[in-house]
Amino acid sequence: MPGYKALILAAGLGRRLRPITHRRPKALMPVCNVPCVDLLAMHLKAAGVRSLAINVYHLPNLIERHVDGGRHYGMPVRISREEHILGIGGAIGKLRDFWDDAPFLVVNGDLVETLDLPAALKHHQERGNIATMILHDHPRFNNVWVDAFDRVIGVGEMMASESLKPVQRLAFTGVHVISPEILRFLPRNGYSDILEVYLNLAAKGAVIGGFMAKGHYWRDLGTVEDYRDVHADLYRGTAPPELILQECSWPFVHPEARVDQKAELRGWSCVGAESIVGPGCTLENTLVLGNAVIEPGLSMREAVVADGAIVRESAVGGVII
Repeated sequence: MPGYKALILAAGLGRRLRPITHRRPKALMPVCNVPCVDLLAMHLKAAGVRSLAINVYHLPNLIERHVDGGRHYGMPVRISREEHILGIGGAIGKLRDFWDDAPFLVVNGDLVETLDLPAALKHHQERGNIATMILHDHPRFNNVWVDAFDRVIGVGEMMASESLKPVQRLAFTGVHVISPEILRFLPRNGYSDILEVYLNLAAKGAVIGGFMAKGHYWRDLGTVEDYRDVHADLYRGTAPPELILQECSWPFVHPEARVDQKAELRGWSCVGAESIVGPGCTLENTLVLGNAVIEPGLSMREAVVADGAIVRESAVGGVII
């Protein structure tokens, strides 16, 4: 399936991940030291995407510098800067000169997933939907109503029409397949809530489809707990090892990190670029991001050490800044 385009949504402020996201945008949150945006870009490429856009607002220079035009993805990447957050519909509309006449993918920038994107694209085209939301049964997030024909007819308390009959409530994975006809209903440069657009179109008879995903791994990195848990899943083997792009084994230590030979790293611990772990330290199930310092002799367990932190006390749990 050559030639598809995609948009990774990376403009968000990452409020639920604060204080980590004060210095690092959500899309650059590393999983085993590989930024989430890299995992998504390579999965999209494997699904047939050959040109990528990324919208940015919060800490845009960090994302732009890291992506570097898509050089290490092997495909071109356009950075779409937003002066204010435009919403998903606004982000898509702002890129109208980027899209062509083929369906495209729109993906939340904080996902770790193994969804079958080619199957979703095929489903979308066969059904002739104007948009398709990839859904799954995930009780914690189930709030999308579908009817007997797998059409999306409501989200949360919002229903497209009282005459439509919901039969099942599912969770949205954060991945859309969209036909370019949607651009007629989106602003060129302004805010737009894509879910409101979908429900308005559904009320008028347009088909907003739901594609039911099965047999996949999925987690969004919206909270500190979820961020830790994706590493725990990988360590325990409940997440597939192919999610990890690099050849390495636990613990993951970035080649530009310095871990003293008298320090001990246990479980799913990771140490990021230019971080220093001093002698006598014990890190258990702890994630250390970039440019942090763990002073000698400290014990860290189930913690996340934010970028640039200087850690002078032992800790259990939480975020250390």
